[in-house]
Amino acid sequence: MKNKPPEDTNELLVRLYALSHEQPMAHFQNTALALLKPVVAFDAAIWGTATTGADGIDIHSFHLHNKTSDMVAGYEEVKHLDSASSGMFDKPKATRAFDSNNFFDGRDKRPIRDFMTKFEQPHFLLTTDLKAQANHASSQLHWVTLYRAKQNAHYSAVDVGRLHVFAPHLKQALTLNRASHLSKVAVSGGGGGSRFAQQALPMSKAMCMGMTRHSWHLSVMRVVKTIKTACGYRLIWWPIWQGAQRRLFGSIWWCRAMQSTG
Repeated sequence: MKNKPPEDTNELLVRLYALSHEQPMAHFQNTALALLKPVVAFDAAIWGTATTGADGIDIHSFHLHNKTSDMVAGYEEVKHLDSASSGMFDKPKATRAFDSNNFFDGRDKRPIRDFMTKFEQPHFLLTTDLKAQANHASSQLHWVTLYRAKQNAHYSAVDVGRLHVFAPHLKQALTLNRASHLSKVAVSGGGGGSRFAQQALPMSKAMCMGMTRHSWHLSVMRVVKTIKTACGYRLIWWPIWQGAQRRLFGSIWWCRAMQSTG
């Protein structure tokens, strides 16, 4: 599979953060993955949150791109054999490429190898972001897995590097997308809106649970750095940053409000 060189990575990130504010929650993840696909080619993907455990990951939420929920149900039966994922839990952030047939070698790994064959996943690119929980018994996990269906469609070191750079922005943009649109629901009021807000509050808390004071600061600085690098000097980027700042701090305020209700 061919990738398009990221001629302007900064422009890509600016578009991603703009989409996080503009796109409805139901559409954002597919749109973000479509933005990524020309840079790191893939056939299908899963993007989710979970906690880690002794028997593999406990999935909290997931978004499927060109996959069905049967794949997730099938994974639950073999997740204890997924040494690819568990092997990445020794680092806060990691991105690695895998060849399913070669990596899941041996008789004891046949069930997960058969699972990968059934769902046409001979090659996958996995990026993980871990945050240890207070009891240190498990960690909060945010991950994205990109799949290629063809046997000869190996991921390269360049693919790994590109996803590793892009992955933190995917996570941050998703958090801002959820916070932005849930805040709009809360402000709009009304019977239906109120009911939706009550149903959505637990999910929004989960999406914002990792946003500590330090990560809010990093969110601000990441956007500043992106725009300054893209534009080069203050007179041009400052008006753009003012607009981004309003969106960002509105979303951060909503995350802080949700954390205070927990």
